[in-house]
Amino acid sequence: LLTGIEHYNIQIKTSQKPSAAAMGYMIIGLNNNKHGVFRFDINNKIQEIRFEKLANGKIELILKLSSSEIENCNIPDLSNILG
Repeated sequence: LLTGIEHYNIQIKTSQKPSAAAMGYMIIGLNNNKHGVFRFDINNKIQEIRFEKLANGKIELILKLSSSEIENCNIPDLSNILG
């Protein structure tokens, strides 16, 4: 999933590296008012992925994956993306 991000012309809107006190996140902009939110811990391990869209001024959830679901998909950490 993450290795194919370039193919979708996705732009990173916001990125916050995690600290010891807070979980980091990365928001990527998709087309058609959609975006993805990746939340990760201090070891860059993804804890949650959400895809959302903006419709009628409200954010609607399209898909949400928990850490256990992400582990089952073998999605890599974010080390190579966040630098």
